[in-house]
Amino acid sequence: LHKAEFLTRMSHELRTPLNAVIGYSQILKEDALESDDPQMREDVDRIHDAGQYLLRLINIVLDLSKIEAGRMQFTVEDHQLIEILHEATSRVRQAMREAGNTMELFIETRDSDVSTDSQRLLQILGAVLDNVPVHAPGAHVELRCRSASIDQPGDGYEISVRDNGNGIPPERLATLFESLADQRDAAASKYGGTGLNLTITHKLARAMGCDLSVESAVGEGTCFTVLVPRAWSPPVSATARPDGAAQAA
Repeated sequence: LHKAEFLTRMSHELRTPLNAVIGYSQILKEDALESDDPQMREDVDRIHDAGQYLLRLINIVLDLSKIEAGRMQFTVEDHQLIEILHEATSRVRQAMREAGNTMELFIETRDSDVSTDSQRLLQILGAVLDNVPVHAPGAHVELRCRSASIDQPGDGYEISVRDNGNGIPPERLATLFESLADQRDAAASKYGGTGLNLTITHKLARAMGCDLSVESAVGEGTCFTVLVPRAWSPPVSATARPDGAAQAA
C-alpha cells in the first residue's frame, strides 16, 4: 500500500515537469517545420519522442503498482468488440506502414457484444500490436477474432495477432511476461527497453479476467492470443464510479 501511494505521488511529481518538456518540444517541432535546418528538426524530434517515451514509462510503472496493490480501477460498459478491434488497428497502422508491415483483420464471429473496460482492453491489444513494427518489421500480420469457450460465464472471444517475422528465441519466450529486462527491447528500441510493457500487459489481462499467451518459433513468426470474456465484472473495490472515485469494498 505504501509503495503504491509513493509511486502515485512520484508519478504526479514527474509528470508535471515532463508535460512542460513535451509541450514546449511540440511548439519547437512546429517551428522546426518552417526551418531550413534539418539537424534542428531531428534534434527536436528526439527531445519530443524521448519525453513521450518517459511519460509512457511512468504510466506503465504506475499501473503495475496499482495492479500489485489491488487498486486498479475499471470502468465496465457494454461494447461491440469489433469496434474495439477497429480502433486498435487504426492506432497502429501508421507505425506498421512505416515499418513495412501489412495487416489483415478477420472477424470470424457473428456476435461481438462484450462487457468490459474498453480503454484497458485497447491498452492490452495496443501493447501486442505495437510490438510488431518494432520486433517484426516488414512482416505480414493477421489479426483474427472468433468465439471461444473459456472458463468464464457466457464464454467469450479469442483474439490472435500472428506475424511471420523472425520469431522469439525459446530462452526469451519462457520469461517474456515475467522478466523486467527485455533484451529484444534493448536491441531494437530507440531508447533501450525495460520489458515492462509486456509484463504490465500480462498482469492487466489477468486483472480483467482475460488470458494473454504467446507462441513463437524462430524463423517462422509469433502469435499472441488474448482470451476475452463476454461478460466480466471486476471486484467492487476495483470498479470506478462516474466521478472517478472507487467504490468501497
